[in-house]
Amino acid sequence: MQPRKNNVHEFPARRESKEDRSQGRYSFACSDVGYRCDWRADAASEDELMHKVEEHGREAHNFQQLSDQKRFKIRNNIQRAA
Repeated sequence: MQPRKNNVHEFPARRESKEDRSQGRYSFACSDVGYRCDWRADAASEDELMHKVEEHGREAHNFQQLSDQKRFKIRNNIQRAA
């Protein structure tokens, strides 16, 4: 599937403190970056979530690997629950 075109501005990734990384859960949905896909995932850490996202990308969207640009966009759209 091709991403929908949108006018989302990309900003540099926010630096996380140790407190950010040690509490809460992280979530991501394909639709957050413009794909018409209902897949969502959550994880205890951002790294664990990225592993799930990469696996989903390979299985559902035929990505051989994520480009730096896609990885940046995904990381900027990860939500952290308090």
